[in-house]
Amino acid sequence: MSEIGVLGSHEFTTGFQLIGIRRTAQTDSSHAFESLQKQMQDPELGILIVEEEAMKNIHPEDRKKIDDSVKPVVVILSKEGSSQSLRQSIIRAIGVDLWKEE
Repeated sequence: MSEIGVLGSHEFTTGFQLIGIRRTAQTDSSHAFESLQKQMQDPELGILIVEEEAMKNIHPEDRKKIDDSVKPVVVILSKEGSSQSLRQSIIRAIGVDLWKEE
């Protein structure tokens, strides 16, 4: 069974730990790419939730590879939030547009 992982600051990961997510990794923006690569290699992860702040210093080409990942699906959460990026991640992961209007 695939698990959910979380990557971000101490404050960000603590909230997810409180709701029962055990696979968390704390990082700052200067070490985020290395931490992210390590997490993405974990075959048990199906979804990886990443704090937007951790993605600040990642090169655009690397960001594109991360955004295109299917296993695990990488969901980047920001304060502003974007349902469009979440929508695209779901479509890539399961092949169905859940928000499709008839």
